[in-house]
Amino acid sequence: MAMRSRLMAYCKGFSGAKALRQKLCTVISVNELEDIAADHLAGKFDHAPVHSE
Repeated sequence: MAMRSRLMAYCKGFSGAKALRQKLCTVISVNELEDIAADHLAGKFDHAPVHSE
């Protein structure tokens, strides 16, 4: 839980930060975090639509 809040705070101001934060708030493993980071670096969150639940 503490890791998630730090990750979400760290990405503040990034391009696509809102979509990235939504992914980071549900991360449960280091492997999942690595996948999310790779997707972000590939630009997959830059213009991703954000869905509210």
